[in-house]
Amino acid sequence: MLLVSIHDVAPPFLPQVRWLRDRLHEWGVAHTTLLAVPDFHRRGALHRDGATCAWLRDRAAAGDEIALHGYYHIERIAITGPGSRLRSRLFSAGEAEFLSLDPETSEDLLRRGRAQLQDILGIPIRGFVAPAWQESRFLSQQLHALGFQWHETNLFVAPLAEDSGRIFSPVIGFATRTPLRLVSSLLWGRTLTPILECRARMRPSLIRVALHPGDLTSSRVMSCAEYIIRRLARGHRSVTTEFALAQLAPGNLVAAWRHTRPGRRA
Repeated sequence: MLLVSIHDVAPPFLPQVRWLRDRLHEWGVAHTTLLAVPDFHRRGALHRDGATCAWLRDRAAAGDEIALHGYYHIERIAITGPGSRLRSRLFSAGEAEFLSLDPETSEDLLRRGRAQLQDILGIPIRGFVAPAWQESRFLSQQLHALGFQWHETNLFVAPLAEDSGRIFSPVIGFATRTPLRLVSSLLWGRTLTPILECRARMRPSLIRVALHPGDLTSSRVMSCAEYIIRRLARGHRSVTTEFALAQLAPGNLVAAWRHTRPGRRA
């Protein structure tokens, strides 16, 4: 299965995310997961922007999944601890919002963000992706207690039900902040794609690709993204996160493996 997500869905980026979603349709992606931010960098509350709300409702009706993606998508307090500071510096530009929040503030933002999206869409919001995929050590337990069904990091997609295992699926994503990061992300995507394709031929699995509005600033990134997604879409079914996790649940995974393993006779 192929899971393509569009990050940073918010009023400041509505033209970019609409353009990306249209291109994904052209590249063979029927369903995707859209990661919505209630108030990106405090630049405009999503629930007050009629155009963004209407577009999200249309996409949900068309079969895309909407998930919560932070609240402000920016670090509100200083990151503490050498390990956390290193993660923030390596993987975000001051946007690792849920890396060092205290539990009370984190719970408040999760509750308010989910309530706003559910009011906009009229459907449950089941998933959460932390900005830059950076989470505090207690976040998964907190998400489970609040009734979220899944979350993801840059290496795993994880259902939040008790006794559920994580699904290893390193994300193919791009970076444009510096020339070195850009070149490295292009090399990562082109190297990882055939490796994941080979793995998918051996067992049921999930391949993830993440796109951001900022990717549109680089023609090299967009060319690479189109090549990778078109290639993967030819042999993998495009799905939402919730659908993928349902299919890769232990019982369904065994059935899928028996059906698809090499050499199986009809």
